Amino acid sequence: MAMEVALATSAVRFLGQRVADLLQLDKKLKELVGIEGRMEKLKELSTIIDAVIQDVEVCSVRDATAKDLLRKLKYLAYDLEDVVDYYDTETLRKQRSKAYSRPVRDFFSSNNNQLVFKSRISGMIKAVRKNLDSILKQKSILENLPQGTNRISPSAYREIHSHNSLVVVGRETEKKMIVNMLTDDEGSSSGTLKVIAIVGMGGLGKTTLARHVFNDERVKAYFRKLRMWKVVGAEFDLTKIMKSILELATDAPVKISEAESVRRKLEKALSEKRFLLVLDDVWNEDALQWMALEAALSCGARGSKVLLTTRSREVSSIMGSFNTHQMQQLSRDDCLSLFQQFAFGDEEPNKKLMEIAGKIVEKCGGVC
Repeated sequence: MAMEVALATSAVRFLGQRVADLLQLDKKLKELVGIEGRMEKLKELSTIIDAVIQDVEVCSVRDATAKDLLRKLKYLAYDLEDVVDYYDTETLRKQRSKAYSRPVRDFFSSNNNQLVFKSRISGMIKAVRKNLDSILKQKSILENLPQGTNRISPSAYREIHSHNSLVVVGRETEKKMIVNMLTDDEGSSSGTLKVIAIVGMGGLGKTTLARHVFNDERVKAYFRKLRMWKVVGAEFDLTKIMKSILELATDAPVKISEAESVRRKLEKALSEKRFLLVLDDVWNEDALQWMALEAALSCGARGSKVLLTTRSREVSSIMGSFNTHQMQQLSRDDCLSLFQQFAFGDEEPNKKLMEIAGKIVEKCGGVC
């Protein structure tokens, strides 16, 4: 009974902190004027909301009001991804145009494009803030959502997040290629950590592909002693990441928080073990941070690998990827097949519905 009370208290404290973080970010978003600063806060917001959603979905939510709030959180997560994707795409396009355009010709058009970009991104951020305000009005419900992390062991959590239940269409060749990279230890030696990156824009299915690779039978056999999955997100807090990896490696909670102590325990836990670590959704562009983490991970046995997913080739480069796989958009036929499976399941749709589905797929542009 005392244990149940402690877990319940811990759950409330966890979500209470998340709500406090959301309130703080909402306040900062309202105070910030520059687009660049607000985008950094939106990326932090995306990480927090994703963590809440993933954690809550481990438990069964039955209350109708709580279900509705969770649905709003998911929609907000989708909106945030759209804003980040649009911002990153336009920023990259601007960088490329600077390198190739003629200054006189583009003097006026670039200014006009900037006005359109600022207007649109400001509108998108305003919509996100409005939705966030609506969610935070139900703060008490958010704080009392069922919370899963403290009710299951790290091994069970790891299994949930690597479950091979998602549909993969048009990615079999890519999956086999990455599995081959992970299970090939040619040129590897003890203390040499290989990093493999899956790079692509949001919505292409990087995480889904990584999950299927993670759960492949060859991968399971090769890394039979230890496979770990860590969602990183925008915040690359070295100590927190090492602590999470240590919990996954030892199947036990870690109560220490001093960085050097965590690092020593992590090195001991990984020593002489061939492991696979998936770092999902990495944004870190600080080479020193990665070098410090890499040093702690480099004590594994020959053949140990890190598989990361990221939207940025820059991140892949900074993290010293041995091999980078750039994901491409799916073909129209693959997109249509995937859409059909999600929309209609085993039912055979009529011709009219398939025509509508085809039009939707065309607008998706290979991102399904």
